[in-house]
Amino acid sequence: MIADISRRPMRSVTAAMLLGVVLSSGCRHRATPAPAPAPAKWEYCWWTVLVTTLPLDSVATRFERAFLATGHTGVNRMRIADTAWTLAGLAPIDSVTRATYSARAVAFRQGDTTRFRYYVAVSPPTDSAANRIALCGTIARAAAIPTMTYRRDPNADDSLAVWNRVP
Repeated sequence: MIADISRRPMRSVTAAMLLGVVLSSGCRHRATPAPAPAPAKWEYCWWTVLVTTLPLDSVATRFERAFLATGHTGVNRMRIADTAWTLAGLAPIDSVTRATYSARAVAFRQGDTTRFRYYVAVSPPTDSAANRIALCGTIARAAAIPTMTYRRDPNADDSLAVWNRVP
C-alpha cells in the first residue's frame, strides 16, 4: 500500500507533463500574410533639382523632422558616401478616400552645394493631385531649406540615376 501511495504523485506529474506536451504540440496554422499594398508610384514634388548651400546632413535632418511633422511614421535616415536618403512610412492624410502617403528625399553633395529632390507616393493609387501638391507644400514649409534655383529648364541633373535609387 505504501508503494501505491508513493506512485500516485509520480503518475499525476507524468500525466500532467504528457498532457502539456500534447496540448503544446497541437496543430499550428501559419498566419496568412497580409497582401502587400500595390507599389506606389513616386511623384516628385518639384519639377527640377533643388540646390542649397546647407551641408548634406543638415538637409537630411530637416527632411527627417519635416516628415515627422507631417504625420509620417517609420522615418529613417541613411547615408552612403556623398548621398543621403530620408524615407518616411505611411501617413493617413486623406480621411475621405482613406489614402495614405509615403515620402522620401534624396540629397547629394556636389562641390560647395547640396542637390536634392523629394517625392511623395499614395497608396492605394486612387490619388488626388491636389492632396499630393498640398503635402509637398507642407513638407517644404516644415523642412524650411533655403534653396537657390539658378535655371529654368531641366538639365542632366534632373535625370540622374541617384534620384531613383532607394537603399
